[in-house]
Amino acid sequence: MFAIRNAALGLGLQRMDSFTRPQQQQFLAVNIVMDSVDAAAFLAAGLRRDVSRTSTMLSAAVALSAVVAGTTALIEHRQAAAQETEPTATAPSNSDRK
Repeated sequence: MFAIRNAALGLGLQRMDSFTRPQQQQFLAVNIVMDSVDAAAFLAAGLRRDVSRTSTMLSAAVALSAVVAGTTALIEHRQAAAQETEPTATAPSNSDRK
């Protein structure tokens, strides 16, 4: 089940250029949520001792690193969108100079 979901999310990340900017931000946010859920599931499995401590720590670390990477990408994406919408300062024209 994880592999199918990860394949779909990965395919979506590869096709980000076909999405509109709001859709891109939503997709990145969904990826962050899914990676957060994965980290919580790995930690819960470790607390129940369903998996070894080493497996718990490695799996949770990978999931949390994906959360950090996704959050960084989302922040950069939002900053780029904000810069595109900000009015740009232009040099004064000859008619403005006196």
